[in-house]
Amino acid sequence: MGGRSAPGGRFGLVAIAGAALLLMTAALAAVLLLPGLNGGTTEQTPTGGIAQGDGFACDPGEAAQLFPWLGGVVQIAPDHVARLDLTGATVWSATISMTSPVGTFAGGRLLVVDPGGFSAAVFDASGVVWSTETSAHIDGGTISASGHVALLTDDAGYKGVVDVFAPDGKALFQWMSSETGYVLSAAVDPSGTRLDVSALYTDGAGARPVFRSFTMTGADIAQAQLDPGPALPLIAYDEQGRTVLCGEGEAVCFSQGAKAGETAFRLAADEVRTVLSTAKGLVWVRSATSGTGSIVARFRDGAEGAACLLATTPTVFAALGDRAAVATAGDVTVVDLTKGSASFQRTFGTDVLALGFSDDTHLVVVTRTAVQRIAIS
Repeated sequence: MGGRSAPGGRFGLVAIAGAALLLMTAALAAVLLLPGLNGGTTEQTPTGGIAQGDGFACDPGEAAQLFPWLGGVVQIAPDHVARLDLTGATVWSATISMTSPVGTFAGGRLLVVDPGGFSAAVFDASGVVWSTETSAHIDGGTISASGHVALLTDDAGYKGVVDVFAPDGKALFQWMSSETGYVLSAAVDPSGTRLDVSALYTDGAGARPVFRSFTMTGADIAQAQLDPGPALPLIAYDEQGRTVLCGEGEAVCFSQGAKAGETAFRLAADEVRTVLSTAKGLVWVRSATSGTGSIVARFRDGAEGAACLLATTPTVFAALGDRAAVATAGDVTVVDLTKGSASFQRTFGTDVLALGFSDDTHLVVVTRTAVQRIAIS
């Protein structure tokens, strides 16, 4: 399997860049109630007495491993991955061996990787689809709505290595970065036609964000080096399928086709917490310009739409269609993105750890003491 030295290099670089830690919470993908705000529904939720099929009680240790998925939840633990329904019954369970497993969701599939380790596995509604062992430490991984997977590893002598896999687990190609710069993230677009890479070039007078794009056979499509500035570690896709690199202070969208690699638009922002991809446009959560509270808004083709001002800073996020859900501590807010206003609010009796839309009108909420499916309209 090759040498297994301690991981390093890029981790310190990303920390210096100051953006990745805030933004990567979106991979768990994938949000809050304002106390005293007029309108909406606010109520305390008991940890017991949940209607059959609408949720189940759990202890804090178990809750920390649960994430909404396929209308229920999935448990991601170091020794197993299990899909549970909303009664808490196990639909299936698969054995894994990882130290700190991390899950990423897209298109009805789940990718679980072991950062700093060597294992990765893909699951769907029926269980394990495929798994692999890498020869170098895994830095991270993404799964596309198409089912394609990009794994980022820390191979000695390179500034990041990306391995691309087909939906059935077949290895498609490998790209090793040397002159491009330190690879921060990589993802296959939702249509499964290209690999996009965000890197940071540090050999010049100032660090520069770099965008690279490849066909699914590894041929170059586009390359762009931006002006010196902070890293853009999060890759998202807008309503037109274009690649958007996002950082703590801006989002940069790149054209496709004949103008591949050219900048389509760029938006500056204050302290971006995350950017979420939806079919109707990108949704971001960022600090308000005034420095008080947070903004939840959708932007399309370079223009921010109606913005909802929140009094506090959310830590849990989800988005679907015209709605975004955010949570802070035990408070959940659903935002109508077409109006820029809160359409639903609820306070739980304990911290909210994860959120997910099970459909257009329901959320699955994981708190420290329970999993519950709630109606939001």
